[in-house]
Amino acid sequence: MNNRLLLTRTSGFAGQNLVPYLTEHNLRKLFLRYIAHQEIYLNDTEAIIHLAAKAYDLKNV
Repeated sequence: MNNRLLLTRTSGFAGQNLVPYLTEHNLRKLFLRYIAHQEIYLNDTEAIIHLAAKAYDLKNV
């Protein structure tokens, strides 16, 4: 199976609201954590969507 669309940070607000709309597409979720000597293969990946966001702005920056 070709994983055409790769999403990262899907556990947050944006990811939880976007993933249900993309279920009809060939979707793969990637959970990034530091693991020594980790290898990530992006073969057959057409697009990467990174859903990281600043969650709180308590200092109004």
